[in-house]
Amino acid sequence: MERQKQWLGGLCVILGAVIFGSMPLSANFLYAQDVTPMMLVFLRNTLSLPVLALLGWRQGGLRLSRGALIETGLSGLFSLLSCSLAPIAILPPAWPQYFILLIRSL
Repeated sequence: MERQKQWLGGLCVILGAVIFGSMPLSANFLYAQDVTPMMLVFLRNTLSLPVLALLGWRQGGLRLSRGALIETGLSGLFSLLSCSLAPIAILPPAWPQYFILLIRSL
C-alpha cells in the first residue's frame, strides 16, 4: 500500500509539472483571442475551484477550528476589500466563450 502511494505521489508531481509548463502555451493562445491578463487570471482561478472542491470532498470536508475559520474569512474579506472588483466589471458579455477557448487550448 505504501509503495502505491509513492507511485501515485510521483505521478501527481509529474502531472502538475506538465500542467504548470503548459500554462504559457494556453496563455499565448488566449492572448491571441483578445483575452486580457486580468481575464486570464479570473479564468484560471475559476477553473481551479471544482478541482479544489473535489479534493476537499474526498478528504472528508473542511476541518477547521472556529478560530481558524474566522481568521480565514477575515483574511479573504480583507483581500476582497483591498483589491478592486474591476476585473469582474471589465469582463465582456461573451466571457463564457473564453472558458471554452481555454478548455480547448489545454
